[in-house]
Amino acid sequence: MTISSLAGSLLILGLLAQTPEQPDRWSTIRSAEGDFSAMLPSQPSSNTQEVSTPAGEVEQEIHFCRFNGSLFRVQRIRLGSVIPSGQAAAWLAAQKKSYFQNGARPASERRLQRDGVYGEEFSYLVLAPHGKGTVTIRTQHYLRGRDYYALTVMSAPDGPLPAEAERFFASFHLAEPAAAGPSGPSRSRSGAAPPRSGAREKIADRTPEDALRTFVYAMAVRDEPTLRAITLPVEGFEWLMAGQAAPASVIKELEEKLAQQTFRSLKAGDKFTLFQGQDVVVKAEDVGPDRALLLPEGASLPTRLWKVEGHWKVDPSGVIAGCRAAEAARRKAEPKNSGEAR
Repeated sequence: MTISSLAGSLLILGLLAQTPEQPDRWSTIRSAEGDFSAMLPSQPSSNTQEVSTPAGEVEQEIHFCRFNGSLFRVQRIRLGSVIPSGQAAAWLAAQKKSYFQNGARPASERRLQRDGVYGEEFSYLVLAPHGKGTVTIRTQHYLRGRDYYALTVMSAPDGPLPAEAERFFASFHLAEPAAAGPSGPSRSRSGAAPPRSGAREKIADRTPEDALRTFVYAMAVRDEPTLRAITLPVEGFEWLMAGQAAPASVIKELEEKLAQQTFRSLKAGDKFTLFQGQDVVVKAEDVGPDRALLLPEGASLPTRLWKVEGHWKVDPSGVIAGCRAAEAARRKAEPKNSGEAR
């Protein structure tokens, strides 16, 4: 395979093409210590307080928002003592029982791990506040040392869980707390994101163009840590890692082409045309200091990027949709091709 132009002959950039939909209003929250982060679908409210429990006073940090009648919440409760890792499963199982009260009806549950930490996910139905209908609640909770983390989505009365729940849960990440220096913790909720791996400093994401180049290269070589760091949390990330890495000869040529690739940063009022021939006008809310639409030279559709905690990140939704569509087309063609071969 030869690369005559990055946009013309790389499937990756073909898949990068995506259509701007409604403005993405997701907000990133991060604890003061940097030990956890998540994204919520609208501007969240946050609070840290001391809470009285049967076991004594505990510290609770909570972030929540309401979106289209649903409630999204992530919280950390700092216990008075460390729970040994060997007791985490039993402790979480006991804690889970406290959710199944007041007539709650369990619907499903499963075990999981997040960033190496054991946890559980469970769903249940319960009467809505004020008894008006029934709500569905989905919760994930984790225990690490003396920190208990719980993420919850509650549906609108008599409604299903919102589609945004998947992205919310996928966005949650645990990290090592920032070490306190002589003056104590220096990190704030608006500070830079903590590294997810030792490669954080090597990731080029200072500009939208840098981030898009980094994403294309990471996808070509199947560099999962970099892909996770350079993309927004979305459902279906595993599609970005599907298949084999590109051959070394292609990677070498890709590096050269990426260095030469130019991009057009779209502005409000600019137009582009969908494959169906429909013209799309870029809206003011689609672009700004923390959001961008990049059109690679030679491509027909732009790619959306967002600036999160000082780092530009690619929205890979369009790539994932393209991967799924390509796989569906391949599967559909298999019986026909098999018949022709016979």
